[in-house]
Amino acid sequence: MPSHKFVQVATGDYHSLAIDDEGKLWSWGMNDYKQLGDGTTENKKEPEQVLTEEKFTQISAYGCHNLALDEDGNVWFFGEKNEDTSNFKYRVDPFKLNIEKKRLYKYQQDTITV
Repeated sequence: MPSHKFVQVATGDYHSLAIDDEGKLWSWGMNDYKQLGDGTTENKKEPEQVLTEEKFTQISAYGCHNLALDEDGNVWFFGEKNEDTSNFKYRVDPFKLNIEKKRLYKYQQDTITV
């Protein structure tokens, strides 16, 4: 396995994400809800790069889903998504959330200061 210099790591229930010193996003672990962001549901034992066209600055992992902030201020979501009204869970490939930059900036400030 090639070595990587990870500058940020986040963990969910049974998966992990990392950003390396070049802003590349890596993931590994369980992938039953597409939480690794690679478009599959295959588990990975070693880190693999995902969302290769983007560079990331922050990541956050939860139970079976994640948020990632790219260098342009876009927030990406991937993994398990619950439908509030029916308790229906489904798997989601990575996609950009539609968030206003002002709101995102305030969110970032709150997250960083906590």
